[in-house]
Amino acid sequence: MSKNKVIALSSLIAISAEIFLIFIIYFNPYKLEPIYDKDLQVWINALMNFLSAVSLASAVYLIKKKRRSEHIFMIHMALLFSALFLVNYIFYHMSVGHTIFANNSYRTLYLTILATHLLSSVISLPLIFTSYGLAITDHLKSHKRIAFSTFILWEYVSVTGVVIVLMLKFLNS
Repeated sequence: MSKNKVIALSSLIAISAEIFLIFIIYFNPYKLEPIYDKDLQVWINALMNFLSAVSLASAVYLIKKKRRSEHIFMIHMALLFSALFLVNYIFYHMSVGHTIFANNSYRTLYLTILATHLLSSVISLPLIFTSYGLAITDHLKSHKRIAFSTFILWEYVSVTGVVIVLMLKFLNS
């Protein structure tokens, strides 16, 4: 597959996923019963984000050490943890809906972190799909050009995902 087709297909899939997520979180009129305890779901989200962040950092370390097969494994682990997060996140928001942060003392900080988290996630998803698509179709020069930017954004999204959960659980009163 040509590099341009990989980029176009990756972007199309990512943008479609983002539109679906926005609908589920903000406009979905149908609510589901939680599949399991909603408080546990939030902690599962934090855990999946944490494991994704650790996997990504490990992947960067491994590729710098030229340990390509281990790097590939860790990228697949990061993708797995992110995908598990996303599935859990969708089910959570289909049952709970939109979450409100009520603590006025930390509200500006929370909303700033949330806004940068959401913006970074919207930007990173097409980059993740494109970077991965370029790597698996052996367009490694193009992959390398966007891989570090993809890492920075994806890592930021994963880490701030954990921070958001911690703020919601310990500062939202």
